[in-house]
Formats: sequence, structure tokens, C-alpha cells
Amino acid sequence: MIDGGVAIGDHVRPVKPSRDGHTGEIATGARADLDAFESAEKPETNSSLATRSITRLTGRRWSLWLLGRSIRSRPIPSAVAIAFLLVGTFGEGHVPLSETALTGLVLVGLLLLVYLGRTGLG
Repeated sequence: MIDGGVAIGDHVRPVKPSRDGHTGEIATGARADLDAFESAEKPETNSSLATRSITRLTGRRWSLWLLGRSIRSRPIPSAVAIAFLLVGTFGEGHVPLSETALTGLVLVGLLLLVYLGRTGLG
């Protein structure tokens, strides 16, 4: 902190911790409240390959879990998206559509699944 101000990228922590651990909670406050914080070191970014791999796998697992929940919460749009994807992928020779139309079905199915996964439960 320079002259009591906080610049973009500065890391701060409370002088007197109010709770144990990091909750991930984001809060806003008045600039005058920053006096209750002290400068903190930048978090360690040089992690091992194994740690980075595990972190990525955990993130993928959560993404798939959330996609599964989204699919179960919206069964009709999800069934349409999966049907488009399957017909576009395996429909050549089975459905009377051109290769371009089948590719379009794959893209539409994927986009619908991404949309369902991004919008979450609702």
C-alpha cells in the first residue's frame, strides 16, 4: 500500500483476523476501513506439476457435476441438446441430412449444453 492507498493487485489482510481460514467471501467497504488492514505477501504461484494437475482435475470434476445438475434440473432442453449432439455425431448414414447439417447439429447441441451448464439451476 502506498500512502494508505490500495493499488490494483495489492494483497491485504486484516490486522486482527476475525475468523479462521479463507471463506472466499468478497466484501466491499469504505476506503477509510482499509486502515484496519496490513500489506500481505503475494500468494505463492509456483506450485508443482502434480498440484496444478490435481487442481485442474478437481475443477473439471466440479464442472461436470454442475453440468449434470443443470441437465437434471432442465430435462427437456437437455434432452434436445443431447439428441442434437448424438444425431450430429452418429447420424451419418442413418438420417437423411447432409454433412453440413450434421455438423450444425453437433455445434448447436454443444452450444445448448454449454448454455445449460453456464446458466446453472433455474
